[in-house]
Amino acid sequence: MNERVPRTPTSTSQGNNLAALMGNNQQQVYGINNYVASSAERVVIVGNNNTVGERAQNITILNSSGCIVAGGVVNVSIMNSSGVTVVESNVTYQNNVQTSSSLNPISGVYTPTVSLPVNLDSMPVAQEGQWMRVGNVCTVSGSVSVNPTSTATYTSFDLSTPIPSAFTKPSECGGVAFADDIASMGAAIAADVADRVLFGWVSTDTTTKTMRYSFTFKIV
Repeated sequence: MNERVPRTPTSTSQGNNLAALMGNNQQQVYGINNYVASSAERVVIVGNNNTVGERAQNITILNSSGCIVAGGVVNVSIMNSSGVTVVESNVTYQNNVQTSSSLNPISGVYTPTVSLPVNLDSMPVAQEGQWMRVGNVCTVSGSVSVNPTSTATYTSFDLSTPIPSAFTKPSECGGVAFADDIASMGAAIAADVADRVLFGWVSTDTTTKTMRYSFTFKIV
């Protein structure tokens, strides 16, 4: 498979607004300054300044600009993105984030955003965490510092996910968090609202502690 990034692609349509069908290649392009190599097949583009290389197949680029799909790759979807370069097959990009790669694991690091604190003296501080995705399941680990206001009181906060997920029920995420120097200070983790998971526990200490967590969620 040739996965070279195209350098001198050819225009697919007069005015670069709508590509005419080229034999059985079925290239349809809406926008301006989009270029698709003549040997690329089954290409749909809605956007501007995108490029698709020689012998690429099954390429969809929607509401995106400045993206490049290398020659020879197949089964690529790019949505709501800009400046993405794709050199492998069977991938999806959304909002400039690679959200799938067949069943091959993809991973990364991120610093979560914390919100909606309950029974906490200050907003919890999250450190950089790690994540790994396989298919539509993602596992996350990391640590967060918390400072409960009162003991024997329900305490909670929300933590952002590294990959967007439109949660509809708590069971779409599960995990635990513990402070290793406080007996019984553990939190259950469940899906809350879109792109956020809920940490909840009954506090047993009012000093600042670091809770280490691990959770797995479904990408929906």
